Amino acid sequence: MISSDTIFGISSGAGVSAVCVLRVSGPECPGIIERVFEKSLAPRQASLRRFLDPVSRDCLDQVIAIWFPGPRSFTGEDCLEIHIHGSMAVRVAVLAALGRFENCRLAEPGEFTLRAFENGKMDLGAVEGLADLLDARTERQRSRAMDLLSGGVSVLASGWRRDVLALMAEVAASIDFSDEEGTDTLDFSDIARRCNAIASEMTAVLTASSNSEVVRAGFDVVICGRVNAGKSSLLNSLAKREVAIVSDVPGTTRDANTIELSLDGFLVRVWDVAGLRESDDVVESIGIERGISAGLGADLVLWLWETGGDRWIDERLRSVEDKIVLVETKIDTAGCDRLRQGGDLGISCHTGAGIAELVLHLQKLASEQGGGSGDAVTASERQRQAIQRACGALQRVSDSLEGSGPEIMAEELDIAALNIGRISGEIGVEDVLGDIFSRFCIGK
Repeated sequence: MISSDTIFGISSGAGVSAVCVLRVSGPECPGIIERVFEKSLAPRQASLRRFLDPVSRDCLDQVIAIWFPGPRSFTGEDCLEIHIHGSMAVRVAVLAALGRFENCRLAEPGEFTLRAFENGKMDLGAVEGLADLLDARTERQRSRAMDLLSGGVSVLASGWRRDVLALMAEVAASIDFSDEEGTDTLDFSDIARRCNAIASEMTAVLTASSNSEVVRAGFDVVICGRVNAGKSSLLNSLAKREVAIVSDVPGTTRDANTIELSLDGFLVRVWDVAGLRESDDVVESIGIERGISAGLGADLVLWLWETGGDRWIDERLRSVEDKIVLVETKIDTAGCDRLRQGGDLGISCHTGAGIAELVLHLQKLASEQGGGSGDAVTASERQRQAIQRACGALQRVSDSLEGSGPEIMAEELDIAALNIGRISGEIGVEDVLGDIFSRFCIGK
């Protein structure tokens, strides 16, 4: 990416719409305003203007334009926001007109946000929060993303880094001026106390945010069982529409079908996989293996067994037995529309009995793994890893303090400071920038 270029892109959604929002950022903005509008724009005020082709001077559209002089803008650069009509013809014409300006080009994915980061308008945690906010599909995902965007962990990290740098200064002084008379010797007990205090705060944050990744990534549920146990019928009942083919013919389901549910704000993905049995059919066998693999990687497995049969569980899933919930199906055929013996859930997709109870059970389990409904510190997985590494370095300083020289202590404190800086993106973020910003669309 060339930061000296002026970039432009569509910031609203694709497809025909009443209004389409374009964003322009970079040093060419004043020149663009002068050429495409008949009048100048007052800063940060919406103005109705005709958008003129810079070459032919044809009027391409009547637009609303807002001028944001840097550094008081989203990117920190001169920015221009243009609200055009949302037809494809208008979009193409306006984008082509902007592309005629020298050093002006279409933005790459995430480039507007990258410039905001580079110009100090956002830290890396806020960037991740914005990416998650754009992807949010449930209320809890939105709330979690807003927590990241507000930078709560970054504020804590700033304090941790300040305290660690103070420790580093004391240790460095003891090394650099060890031969000077009157130089204070290191107080090992005080160093240990302060390292433990910072590490304890970090551990508390890790504990509080330990389940927040379930909210972001979603809760995966795989429906397993023998053939004709009612797996596809259950998926259709949960979706309240015909997602999967239901047939009395064994082995109808070959490949996985999936639906997404929002349960109390949690994103729950439910997968219907091939029924488990011995099969000589090559395609069905592949589906069965994929089903086993999905079950092993899921957050929860619903093992379906038909009324009148046994509760046999495939041996290949024994390693995740603690994640398996037994569900007895077709209970209407046994004349019983209630929870079954032994704590199993009982359902009938024909009558709808037990489906509501099953959904409530899924909601309860997703909530438990997602941290419940209490207020928790939100940290991204990348931030959590950085906190863990910093915490480990501080604990190593404290645990081996008396037997370590100040040089070793300085090295561990440097590791702690480096990783704390990575939490908000102050230092050492080059290796993660590409991955994070690639998640954005062109106009963001």
